[in-house]
This record gives sequence, C-alpha cells and structure tokens, in this order.
Amino acid sequence: MIMKKRYTYFATLFLFAVASGFIILKYQRDTDKKESELFEIIPRKGNSIPSSEWTLSKKISVRLIQKIENDPSDIKSRIALAAIYLQEARSSGNLGYYDRAALNCVNAVLKKDADNFEALTFKAMIYLSQHHFAEGLKLATQILKTYSYNAFVYGMLVDANVELGKTKMHSMMQIRWFRSARISVLIPVSHI
Repeated sequence: MIMKKRYTYFATLFLFAVASGFIILKYQRDTDKKESELFEIIPRKGNSIPSSEWTLSKKISVRLIQKIENDPSDIKSRIALAAIYLQEARSSGNLGYYDRAALNCVNAVLKKDADNFEALTFKAMIYLSQHHFAEGLKLATQILKTYSYNAFVYGMLVDANVELGKTKMHSMMQIRWFRSARISVLIPVSHI
C-alpha cells in the first residue's frame, strides 16, 4: 500500500514536471512569435476615403514586409518599416498598435546589431512617446557615448530631462554653437 502511494506520488510529480516544461516551451515560442510579428498598416479611424499619404505608406509597408519575410536578416527593411510605423502612429494616433509594431522591428535589428544607430534612436523615441522617460533618458545617454555629435540625440536627452523635471541641465547637456569659416556644428561644452 505504501509502495503504491509512493509510485503514484512520483508519477504525479513526473507528469507535473513534464506538463510544466511544455507550458514553459509554449510560452517561450509564443513570446518569440510575438516579438518577431510584423504588423500591417490599418485604416485610420474616421476616414472613409484613405489619404494618398496613407495609401503610399500601406503600399511601401506591404513591400517591406514581403522583403523581411523573404529575408528575415534584412536590417534596412526592418528599419524602414519601423520608420513607417512611427510615422503612422503620429498620423493616426494609434500609438499602442504602431509603437508595439515599431518596437518589434527595432528589437529584431538590435538582436543582430546592438549598436545600430537608427534602431537605438527609434527605441529611445518609442520610450519617450510611451512616457517611459527614465528608460528613454538611459538609452539616449547610451547612444550619446557613441554618437556624441548628433543633435537629434541631444534633443531626446533634453526632452527626457525636461519631462523628468530636471530643468537644470548638466554641463554635457549645455550646447554651444561652434562656428568656423566652413561649418556650423553643435558641440557639447565638455568637448570644447
């Protein structure tokens, strides 16, 4: 009788472990599928007749999705598709849908090239548009280490700092115009 209970206990424990393993594997597969999902451009609400700008975005996005499906390692197409998603998010106001779509593209690019400037800046923009200002600031600061002369990165830093209530900028945030006979460039004070 005790041996039967012991076998039943171990059999139940074994079945529980196997079932848990399958659940974990399915969750990981579903998560990977969601992260690599490509979204189509959806019609804007309130417009019975699509605008020519929306029609062009839809046409280009369909081509880009086809290119990505044919070659999942195509970084340039993913970046271009993310740019369309970000533009459509602002045009349509459907930030939840398009920010998630753009983030999927950007994360796929960053898995292949962790230092991709466009992907990093798009990700920081998505964080800022979602009001995740601390994450946006952290990412923009990381980008600045590699691309210290990019005015767009400084703009994201200023936006994030202002939204976080940091109105007194540190010396690295203070920007001066450096003028020479040939060029006009933004240079951080710390580099002068």
